[in-house]
Amino acid sequence: MDRLAASGVRIDEACVPGSTAGDLGRVQRLLVGAGVESLQGDGSFVILTADTEIMAADALASWLAAGTTKQGEGTVCVLGAGTGVLDAALVRLHQPRFGFLPASPARAVLQVLSLAFATRWAPFNPYRLLDLLHLPDGPVPRMVAWRLAKALVEAPGRDNPSWTAALDAATTRRHNHFVAKGLCGRELKRTLDQDRAWWRDWAEGTLFEPVSGMPASEAQRICSRVAQWALRDAENDPLRVMLAAAATDLAAAIGAGGELLLSRHLLTRMVDEAIGPGLADPQSIAQAATWSAVHAPGAVWGPADTVIWWAPGHSGLPAPQPWTVSERAELEQAGCAPVAAVNEVAAAAHGWRQPLLMARERMIMVLTRQVTGAVCPEHPLMHELHAVLQRAPPGVLVRAESLLAGDVALAGRMLRRVAPPLAMLSSPRRAWTVRPGVIRPPERISATAIEQVLGCRFAWTLDHVAHLRGSAQAAIPDGERLLGLLAHSIICDVFRPGPVPDPFLLRRRAEAVLQRVIEAEATPLLLPGAASDLARARVAIPRAVEALARAIVEAGLEVVGTEIGQERHEPSLAGAKLHGRLDLLLQDGNDRQIVLDLKWTGHDKYRRAEVSEGRPVQLATYARLSEGKGPVTAGYFMLAQAQLLAVDAWPFAGDHVRGTDLGDTWHEVAVGWAANVQALKEGRLEAAGVGELDGDPTPGLVLNRVQFETRGPARPQPKRIALPEGPGIKERRYEFQTGRGLEPPCRFCSFGRICGMRVMC
Repeated sequence: MDRLAASGVRIDEACVPGSTAGDLGRVQRLLVGAGVESLQGDGSFVILTADTEIMAADALASWLAAGTTKQGEGTVCVLGAGTGVLDAALVRLHQPRFGFLPASPARAVLQVLSLAFATRWAPFNPYRLLDLLHLPDGPVPRMVAWRLAKALVEAPGRDNPSWTAALDAATTRRHNHFVAKGLCGRELKRTLDQDRAWWRDWAEGTLFEPVSGMPASEAQRICSRVAQWALRDAENDPLRVMLAAAATDLAAAIGAGGELLLSRHLLTRMVDEAIGPGLADPQSIAQAATWSAVHAPGAVWGPADTVIWWAPGHSGLPAPQPWTVSERAELEQAGCAPVAAVNEVAAAAHGWRQPLLMARERMIMVLTRQVTGAVCPEHPLMHELHAVLQRAPPGVLVRAESLLAGDVALAGRMLRRVAPPLAMLSSPRRAWTVRPGVIRPPERISATAIEQVLGCRFAWTLDHVAHLRGSAQAAIPDGERLLGLLAHSIICDVFRPGPVPDPFLLRRRAEAVLQRVIEAEATPLLLPGAASDLARARVAIPRAVEALARAIVEAGLEVVGTEIGQERHEPSLAGAKLHGRLDLLLQDGNDRQIVLDLKWTGHDKYRRAEVSEGRPVQLATYARLSEGKGPVTAGYFMLAQAQLLAVDAWPFAGDHVRGTDLGDTWHEVAVGWAANVQALKEGRLEAAGVGELDGDPTPGLVLNRVQFETRGPARPQPKRIALPEGPGIKERRYEFQTGRGLEPPCRFCSFGRICGMRVMC
């Protein structure tokens, strides 16, 4: 300041506000060290608190709307946080909006730079690639991105059949796209090759070890590719211009650094520095108002009649410096010493006192306990004001939630509340109707669709007719589901058609291929935090392979194949085409077939009960698909427990769970299907997990629980007999019971908040 004055610059001392009356004056005198005075609650100093940002915005917007145009003059608003929620409340009350959404590095376009690097580190992270594929107008063409995303959900890896099929389908789709645009011959081939090389480079780039690092030349090539994409359509998008500049600057910094290899930690920090604080939303525009607005409390440099400080979630403290001790030492030696942390805090403390010291008539500070669900730290200014706030009378600390009922006064203005018309949330509904003929029965039916229709017509309609889907990222398998997919893939790999070799050798083979299959199809197991699931996989999957092989060998069976696709026109389902994939198909020397469905769950209680109660719809469907070459039976193999659950005593007598006859179950499936399809045609839907319907519901799966005796190695035949009267009834081995319905699929369903089942829970 002395050097400025010596250069002839006129310097005036910052204005010091005069004495202010009321509570505001008492607080100002406390901040300048004049002592503690008791507050009176006269409305000149108010701290408005709320549990959520929405409530705080509603209260402040109502207060601003309650004033006149003249009262808005001389008002300064300190926008210590973004005003997106506040603007919505102001617009609702026909007031001008602030239009301040602070700069953010998390905007979708800016994320391309960080994701371009995040997808290039080993082990492969499917979540980061999925983030890149889901970016709106991202670098991967939309028609390609959704196919690759679908492949990641089916098998989270890049070296598996699902991924290869997705690449081929995407290439075909792009070929057809260019043909439709009129390209042909050499021009078509050249364009298609360039296009394929472009998006495959984004999706299948080489992976590098995080510690040893990525070559600087490759990092610069990634920057160049990001800048090239950003400049494709940058005329009307300042975010793309900024991204191109950031990528170019990063490439220059990498070259200037002179490092041949850059670790993930270093590159991540460099990317963050290149993007910096990001950019404000270019679509957010302020509207003309009688009040003024600043974006920092220290920017209130002169007196103002009214000061409003909007600070939900704002800590008031400076952000921590990114420098390490050694980096600070190097910067100081180069003459670029960072500001000392103690000086930064002192400057921040001076800044947050300014709004209070410069207000002449009224000061309102708005704070919240939470923002977007996260608990907010207490603002440091509250500690300085603790002496006067601990015994503050009503009218000083005001809860926004207390302003909702009736007409209330706040800081010298009357907030008039008009109750809106009541709009009750929809109550849970079991019966839903649509216009008859809108829903048509499917022409191709799978076991899963049959279970869904019989279990809940409403869920099937939302899934297969309305096509409601959750996000693909949420659907990437993890936990038990991922382990099940991995075990299933390994069994398909080690069990080849023909006689089964020694079970112990198969276990060794499973252990040998486990790591390769994980890297190809289950890469989330290699990410940090998945160590326990990875350890389970390495122990439980080889054990399951050995147990399954031993059961097959002891039963004298051989493998027909794995993942066998089957289709047949099914007269009992009105001629629809029944299709499915058999996990494991076995047969004996007499061509009798056995279908095993592979399941991985935490326990086998649910599947065991399903078989014992005569309702394994999947097994009945797979057995029906395999009919035509002789007797067929089926069962579940529970992978986590290494346990067989067979519906018949043959060929796994020791693993027989009594209670199911597959022929009877399929008959009941056909009856229930016909009734439910007729209900769908008539537009009658039913959310099976909600309440009860008046009268008889549409038949679902009317199941017979039948216990029967076995007759040697042949497929057992059920015996339905009426229980005779008399004392000998307890000695009979057979029972016949009807009326057990298929359990609604509520615990596996994602539509519970629509029908209301989740609301009831």
